[in-house]
Amino acid sequence: MDLYAFIDYIMALPQRIGIEKGIRQGIEQGLLQGQRTTLLRQLHQKFKIVPIAYQKQIEAAPAEKLLQWTDAIIEAKSLEELFVSLV
Repeated sequence: MDLYAFIDYIMALPQRIGIEKGIRQGIEQGLLQGQRTTLLRQLHQKFKIVPIAYQKQIEAAPAEKLLQWTDAIIEAKSLEELFVSLV
């Protein structure tokens, strides 16, 4: 690799890194939204109505909390039990 090609490569590196970081963030956001959608679908299937307050909690929750709720829904007898027990 000649010096000019190397310099061009180094100059373009921050842009490539930024693009890759943006792609990773987009994928993570997509996965998180998928978890939220799945949890809401399960809640609607099991409990029929999901109050806005719980929907807002789901929208604000990190991935770990969403996974806890998704696992706990199997045993939960009510929405209150699900959300209060895992706060």
